[in-house]
Amino acid sequence: MGTKLILLCREGESRNAYLEESHRVGADIDIVADYGELFQKMIGNNYQGVLIDLLTSMKASKDEKGMVQAILEVFPVVQVRWDASSNTISTMSMGNSVGCDTINEFVKNECDPFTARSIRLYTRRSINFNVVIGRDEKMSEQFLERTVTINCSKGGCFFFSTQDWSGQKNVWFVIKELKNKTPIAGEIRWLMGWGKAMVIPGFGISFTDIKPYQMQELTNKYQV
Repeated sequence: MGTKLILLCREGESRNAYLEESHRVGADIDIVADYGELFQKMIGNNYQGVLIDLLTSMKASKDEKGMVQAILEVFPVVQVRWDASSNTISTMSMGNSVGCDTINEFVKNECDPFTARSIRLYTRRSINFNVVIGRDEKMSEQFLERTVTINCSKGGCFFFSTQDWSGQKNVWFVIKELKNKTPIAGEIRWLMGWGKAMVIPGFGISFTDIKPYQMQELTNKYQV
């Protein structure tokens, strides 16, 4: 299977051109026609990048575009435009993506290093908890990393890290600011290694075991 992308574009000649070019560079691509469909598709499916047709986007409302603002902040995203007269595709990076002149460059430089993931059902709040993360349930000292969260939600959080967490499925961690220091268990959902792209390195987790009073404190005191 190739790099997994999703394309926002209405039916027509431009869509066919994007599909042909994406397949040429080895990408596996899904297609949606509007922002609402894009949002729903990305909740239940994992992707490494997003292509947004300029003309399709221009016809969308402000509310529709706002629905996927979080996508632009996390995923590699590129805006594409088909020029039928010259038979060419021009690109313009969006969000945190860096400049790429072609779809091929976008796929190779930004999407391939990005671990496929879906979007969150929970809104994450930017908050920097001090945390100690372990690679085993016993929180063995030799495997601990002391770091911070970049954001947090009722469903999980994202840790800043420059260590190699590839191959690690589960983690256990203590949030220093919580009154109860019982280790919280989480499952790693996606990774971003240092130097792979111009984004904060680290990994995102979903909570698999968190005490009710810990969640209550996160929700009530810190408004997560």
